[in-house]
Amino acid sequence: MAATKRVPNDRSDDGPKRRALRLVSSVGGFGRRPNLFVNPLSDEAFAQRTADIVTGGTTRPEDLADQLRGAYPDVVARKRDISGEAESWYVYRDGHWVDDEASTG
Repeated sequence: MAATKRVPNDRSDDGPKRRALRLVSSVGGFGRRPNLFVNPLSDEAFAQRTADIVTGGTTRPEDLADQLRGAYPDVVARKRDISGEAESWYVYRDGHWVDDEASTG
């Protein structure tokens, strides 16, 4: 099961402090899983469903998006490809970044 960890993401001293949800890699029966960066941050059900699918053995972001698309038709999942870094995927429920503060304020 993927672990969920809230990590503070502090901006400058004069700006508001924001918190980010980061789903941390897990090791299971299928080996190491990618780090998942899920957006929007406030949709815990989406984050949990994403983690469950990856923990279940999905190995490509395209397959993850296909499995989520029934419930989230606009979902986009992309691999972050930075040399020397652990594998990470960005998963956008609405197909793009959504600022939680703008939608709640």
